[in-house]
Amino acid sequence: MPTNKDNGEDEVAQFVKEHRLTFEVLIDEEGFVGSAYQVLTLTTTYMIDTKGNMIDTIEGPMNETY
Repeated sequence: MPTNKDNGEDEVAQFVKEHRLTFEVLIDEEGFVGSAYQVLTLTTTYMIDTKGNMIDTIEGPMNETY
């Protein structure tokens, strides 16, 4: 689930609409999710398996090879 820390609800809603996203985007203005996962850099991607276990972390932007 994408998490947005820096933009408000209206900006995120507009982005979701413009890009026709079909999944939810979490708005984390207070940084609770970032703290829980000890995010050190943006963008950080966590791969989580179907049991909820974190199996990989990718720091920095991703491209099509990931």
